[in-house]
Amino acid sequence: MNEIRRSTVDFAIDLGTSDSVIAYFNGKGSQIIKNHLTGEDHTPSAVFIDDSGEIHIGKTAKDAVIKNPANAVSEFKLNMGFPIPFHFEDANKRMFPEQLSAELLKDLKKSIFRQTGQNVEEIVITVPANSNPLKTRATKEAAELAGFKSVYLILEPVAAAIAYGLRARKDDNGIWMVYDLGGGTFDVSLVKANGQEIEKLATSGEDNLGGKFFDWKIVDDHFTPKVIEDLNLSDFRRDNPKYLKAFSILKNEAEKAKIALSDLDEYEVTIESLFDSYDFKCALTKEDLIDVMKPFMKTTFNHCHEILEECDLAVDDLERIILVGGSTLSPLLRDSLRNEFNRPLEYGINPLTVVAEGASIYAGTIERKFPEPQKHKFALILDYEKIGFKDNMDIKGKAFSLDGNFSFLDYHIEAIRTIDNELVKRQDLDMDGNFKLNLDLADDYNEFLINIYDENEKLVEIDENSPNSIAYTKAINPGCNILPSSICLYLDEDSSLELRNVNEWIDLDSDVDYVNDYSKRFNSSHVILSKGDKIPISKKEVFYTTESIKKGDDDAIRFSFYCGELIMANYNTLLGEMVIDGNDVMDDLPKGSEIELNLSVDESNLINFEAFIPYLRQSFSNSFIFNNYNNYNSYLDNYDNLKDKYEETILRYNRIRDFALDEDKIGIHKGNNILDRIFENIDEIEKKETISYLNVLMDMAKYDKIAIYPSLEYLNYLNDVLDECRFFLSIAHLDISK
Repeated sequence: MNEIRRSTVDFAIDLGTSDSVIAYFNGKGSQIIKNHLTGEDHTPSAVFIDDSGEIHIGKTAKDAVIKNPANAVSEFKLNMGFPIPFHFEDANKRMFPEQLSAELLKDLKKSIFRQTGQNVEEIVITVPANSNPLKTRATKEAAELAGFKSVYLILEPVAAAIAYGLRARKDDNGIWMVYDLGGGTFDVSLVKANGQEIEKLATSGEDNLGGKFFDWKIVDDHFTPKVIEDLNLSDFRRDNPKYLKAFSILKNEAEKAKIALSDLDEYEVTIESLFDSYDFKCALTKEDLIDVMKPFMKTTFNHCHEILEECDLAVDDLERIILVGGSTLSPLLRDSLRNEFNRPLEYGINPLTVVAEGASIYAGTIERKFPEPQKHKFALILDYEKIGFKDNMDIKGKAFSLDGNFSFLDYHIEAIRTIDNELVKRQDLDMDGNFKLNLDLADDYNEFLINIYDENEKLVEIDENSPNSIAYTKAINPGCNILPSSICLYLDEDSSLELRNVNEWIDLDSDVDYVNDYSKRFNSSHVILSKGDKIPISKKEVFYTTESIKKGDDDAIRFSFYCGELIMANYNTLLGEMVIDGNDVMDDLPKGSEIELNLSVDESNLINFEAFIPYLRQSFSNSFIFNNYNNYNSYLDNYDNLKDKYEETILRYNRIRDFALDEDKIGIHKGNNILDRIFENIDEIEKKETISYLNVLMDMAKYDKIAIYPSLEYLNYLNDVLDECRFFLSIAHLDISK
């Protein structure tokens, strides 16, 4: 029998903050590709450049992060999409997160080749569920830098659900919560096994929350004060370069202590010669670890409850909670989850590898692209559903050759079941090589070899780059992905674009829903694509210019795109802008001209767009600026700016909170539908302990740039809520500024 060649991508990489994992789907199931140097299931996500300029990846690099931190780095995934480079001192080389991830991916690619002999050019890579398009795009760019020609992306918790879906039965109809807490990110998704496919219901999470933050909080709250007290080192801070190695060692010991305290009640950290004549000792208790983890756990639980509410579901509606990520190995975390939700926890598949395994199953449903056949050889295109619970399958296909005029008259194909080498179907090709097959399916895994025969019944050689087999697995279909966050356009009163029949003023004398009207009138976020939409998706919107544009002038039409769910667009994450000015247009453009915006998101959550101006019959595309970081550039190198924004926001919040929590005022104003929204907003913030968690992030942001981004996200969320509260106070004629 001829060698079986699958037509699908099959390989996937879980690109993790702490560790990365490769998996391969062989049609029946997923298997882990081990690291080519260590033989381990995972590869540490670390890069080390030695003094000769040689790049090292994995365990060697992870060890160097502790021993030689000026020349080694890990956890760079958290910076993906942001202009935060790492400088390797000895090699005098600066690399951005995308470049570091590319070096890691090259090494993972090497592991695939060493174990399978395949030089893989197409790959599925996982991204966090809450990954915004900036990070998603950066991941794709890293893969392309690593030499992958085709890159497909999948959300991490969705991949985990797919791995469990392979084990599911046809009659499984439960709702699963996928709780994914790794080294640096947290994701939660709700999925439903509807008997045929995995339906994605909702997703949420934090790009910067995971085991790394537990470790650093142990260092900040327990280890650093101890060193300062013992040695009277007033300058002992994480951002002081001369203590870089000491903090790397302390962080590593904090991770060990965290793991140990999952089983022990007390653990003593001992580091000989942390400094020349100083041995560091610090005792930690299980209660200390619980206190460290508590604000982070509370935040993850908030996200879990939010998506349940979003889907109008109760905790009791959950069949099970699937645990994903290294941090979910902690018994303390599992106990917290049981206490919070009282639902069965599922971790039958290794939480460290389940995402890669599920992603590889998804890869097994994606058709590979392959080169044109070599001269005098033939190739096949096969189109069919590869996973599900069908008893028979329809295949559409086409045979073709390098000679486009070749006739397949009197040619036929045969499908041979590989398990018993039995011929199950014979089908003639039409003149152009097209054919259709219907094959019966019996077992959980069904595989068929496809052969082509010429008019003389001679077996035709099929190009080695072409698939020559069909495989079908009986399991729940992965289904469609969903958009993790809304994509909106910023339209305010100064915008160069407008929609017709919107932004009507509120009539305060009518019996109206003020909350709804506030959103309509002051919502500068014109949502084009909504969170939870099934992807791929495309949408067309028509806008009108508010000013004329003269050819050759500097006047411009500006499209400012954001992602997020906040009412005011500029509090969401700025994705970038498209600008059309007088130098771009072929002729003068009158005020009030139509502009058609076509926006789409593909299966990998990558954005494509086009703007068309009918008046000029002119299209604009591929000019989108994705790397616009003006939202937070001023904060990256100046913590004082972030602190000022924090203090201003907290002052605003305290005034409104004091009003909302004043029992006397509540009694007077309860039932006023204008002010009820204020009470609801403040009650929600207090219950979620949002301010407490923001304080944790602000403390970390003093020394860790990556914590600046989530700090700003929470500050923007608070200001969005406070703007709404201020508005309702003003229309109720209440002044609480004093």
